Amino acid sequence: AESAAERERLLLMAKKLYDFDITITGGDDFYASYETKKKAVTSMEVAWPNGEKSYLILYQVPILDEKGEIDVNYYIYQDVTEDNRKEKEVQNLMETAQTEAARLNTSAGTLADAMTKMANGDLTAFVTLEDNDPLETLKQDYNKSITAMKELIEQVGQEALQVEGTSQEVTKSSDEIGRATEQV
Repeated sequence: AESAAERERLLLMAKKLYDFDITITGGDDFYASYETKKKAVTSMEVAWPNGEKSYLILYQVPILDEKGEIDVNYYIYQDVTEDNRKEKEVQNLMETAQTEAARLNTSAGTLADAMTKMANGDLTAFVTLEDNDPLETLKQDYNKSITAMKELIEQVGQEALQVEGTSQEVTKSSDEIGRATEQV
């Protein structure tokens, strides 16, 4: 009463390595230790019948007899699939971090340019917000500040005009009082 998984495992164990789809990804040739009679290391990708891939390192260790010929050649396989997966995951995280850093740098540059213009008196230097802008809140607050400053300056200007108008009326009234005093 063997299960299907057990039968598949036994069939898999009966296969030889060359029964699988193997791609050499680095290191020495698959038969390098036979040619050099020295240790050889080969990195490879193995595609299993179910479509999964494993990444292996093959260590070929020849044992030589007294004549210098290969007596036995040991093949030792190290499964580095999980290490490879983690390495790709870290690489993806690093690429994402670099992309985000570039976005932040661009956004900060835009804000810095606008702030420089504002510091030089340009109150039209609003910043645009990009989709998913990392400085969205800061830029919104900056734009609100520019708007508030413009409104304050306009209000001060209007009040200055009112003071000027009132001052002119006071001067006019003072002149009229002076003339009336002269007439009296």
